Amino acid sequence: MLRSYMCCGVVNDDLVLRLGPEQGEKALKKPHTRQCDFTGRPIKGMVMVTPGGYNTDDALREWVWQAADFVLSLPAK
Repeated sequence: MLRSYMCCGVVNDDLVLRLGPEQGEKALKKPHTRQCDFTGRPIKGMVMVTPGGYNTDDALREWVWQAADFVLSLPAK
C-alpha cells in the first residue's frame, strides 16, 4: 500500500503491480508478464510478473518504482 492505494504485492511467486492502463499495456509486451487476473477476471492497469521477470535486484527495483510512480500520480485519498 502506498498513500492508501494498492501499489504492489506478491501472489504465490508472482509480483503484482499497479501500473495504470497505459504503462500496464506497455508492460504486457515484456517477457514474463501477463494481465493480473487473480480474481478470475482481468484487472486493467495491473500486471503479474513471474520470477524470471524480477530475478535481479535491479529488475525488481525497476518494477516496484514503476508501480510507485503510478500510484504517486493518483489523487490523495
